[in-house]
Amino acid sequence: MTPRTTGSQSFHDQVIAERAKAWSQEPGFLMVHTNPGQEKNASYTVDGEQVYPDLIIEHRDHGWFIEEVETEDSVNERELQQWLKFARLGRPLNLIVPVTSESTARRLIGDAHGVWVRTYTVVGRTVQFN
Repeated sequence: MTPRTTGSQSFHDQVIAERAKAWSQEPGFLMVHTNPGQEKNASYTVDGEQVYPDLIIEHRDHGWFIEEVETEDSVNERELQQWLKFARLGRPLNLIVPVTSESTARRLIGDAHGVWVRTYTVVGRTVQFN
């Protein structure tokens, strides 16, 4: 994982919380597990290693899937290895990235199976998911 500054980590965790809140208001939503910061609340095993995605969502119609939140400073080659590891879970992976990093994220993941890029923007103090 790419080390984040304190401010960047705080923002990252805010986006996780807002994404969890958004999911909780969706029809069909069952449960969301979050792993902000260094918390290890929910995990899966990939290739014999415990992994802790930012969000694990359980949905009545879509089963379970994961989301990984990135900030401007974490859309890079180093994070790509983590994304590909999460993709090996065999469940959909949504990468939640700033709209300004969308093209970089898409270039990095290439044609990785089951990985989708979703974006967010910040308006004032509000995170808006696109």
